[in-house]
Amino acid sequence: MTHAEAVAFLNDLEKRHDVQNMLFGRVRVWPVIRLSVGEQLLAEHLAPGNHVLGSKHSNSGRLTALTKGLVHGALGRYRLQQADLLFNTHSVQLTNLGGKRVDRFAHPILEAATSLGLRTCIVEHAGGSTTAFPELGRAYRFDASPSLNAHAMIHWLGRAPRAQEVQGLLPLLEEVRVAHPSFRAASLEDRLRNFTFYSRFHTRILQKVKPRCVFLVSWYNIEHMALVHACNALSIPVVDLQHGVQGAAHLAYGRWHTVPTEGWSMMPRLFWCWDRTSTDNINSWSAHTPHQALVLGDPWLETTSRSAATVHWKNDGRKRVLFTAQPLTDILPDRLLDTIAKTLSTVQWIIRTHPNRPTMAATVSWRIQEAGLMDKVVIDEAMGTPLAALLKDCDLHVTQYSSTVLEAAIMGVPSIAIHVSANGLYPELIASGTLIVPNTDEALAAAMNMDRKPPVRVLDKRTMQQRLTTVLEALSR
Repeated sequence: MTHAEAVAFLNDLEKRHDVQNMLFGRVRVWPVIRLSVGEQLLAEHLAPGNHVLGSKHSNSGRLTALTKGLVHGALGRYRLQQADLLFNTHSVQLTNLGGKRVDRFAHPILEAATSLGLRTCIVEHAGGSTTAFPELGRAYRFDASPSLNAHAMIHWLGRAPRAQEVQGLLPLLEEVRVAHPSFRAASLEDRLRNFTFYSRFHTRILQKVKPRCVFLVSWYNIEHMALVHACNALSIPVVDLQHGVQGAAHLAYGRWHTVPTEGWSMMPRLFWCWDRTSTDNINSWSAHTPHQALVLGDPWLETTSRSAATVHWKNDGRKRVLFTAQPLTDILPDRLLDTIAKTLSTVQWIIRTHPNRPTMAATVSWRIQEAGLMDKVVIDEAMGTPLAALLKDCDLHVTQYSSTVLEAAIMGVPSIAIHVSANGLYPELIASGTLIVPNTDEALAAAMNMDRKPPVRVLDKRTMQQRLTTVLEALSR
């Protein structure tokens, strides 16, 4: 099943069932259900994840983690102070910049907030790792992971929810099972359990910090849906920062058939979008609701594209082809390896592993060595290099269906997508000729001759202070 087919199936469910009245307790939980069902429909493409809190702790380590976490939480209540903005972030969003580890989404906004005299609380999920944010006079950090893990262990001892507790859910799940027999309701029940925990956990932080608004990335993971719900219960608006494709075939950003006029309590108030296409897609289904999208550019790409120098390991004047790997079950498809093997010695392949999966590089290196292609490929040097620096000096970009094709297009680099799902995700890029999705090996070989093109999107010339001011003004209306 492709992404577009999954979204169409979910929209059909919305049409036939009273999803607005599917209540867990007193909360409308259709967004949790929709994302849980959708991700299982696409499970064959996605690498396995873990939605069960506390499951990673061994019995021997539970008592130590529990004690440290509870002490950390008690002390943390005194460290939390009121702030204008709250940024919920994770260590997976870190990248290298000038020899330092920074959060590629938070960093530009933190600097802008400081220059505007705004105080920011950064709720980190650092897991004990070295803090990654620059010392800014009006920003402070709180590592939530020890306290969160300890409270999760306690929460997980409680009663597990059941699907029948959600009003009107069982007929919908039966319809899903008929169409897709492999669907498991247990995954949905785990998410409902985690939703309850995260809502309570973040409510306590929000009540101490009392922010004017909250920023996050990927609103649709279960923690962030719970955080958004907690914010809405306290009348705190939330901004979701674009991190990739937000087109009609995305489970979370694609067309929703049913949105209450007062909005979903776990959906952000404002979507910070890179481009007009993403903005128009979201606004097409969110009209007449509190949810809205604004074109505000890609701050991280803009910052790094202006400052990025030519990568030092390009050599011999060879054509440089960048492959951006994804956390999929098949990281390097045979079709890609065959293409690399057939390319001439005048082509240098750069493989960028996914920044959220640091262990992926070892798997990629093993596959390349097994195929005997190490003389054609650069892997280790690309790790930790900002995407803009790689794109600035490459001639062609290849991926399966990663949203890095959007960032490549912004910088004038044409892309080849070798997975059929790209057809539904990027129709406007395909129409412009910036992206090719070849369906035969012959078409793939021909596409390798694509040349750089003018950028399809102009970088936003507004300062970050101006953009942040626009956001705060929009949220105050």
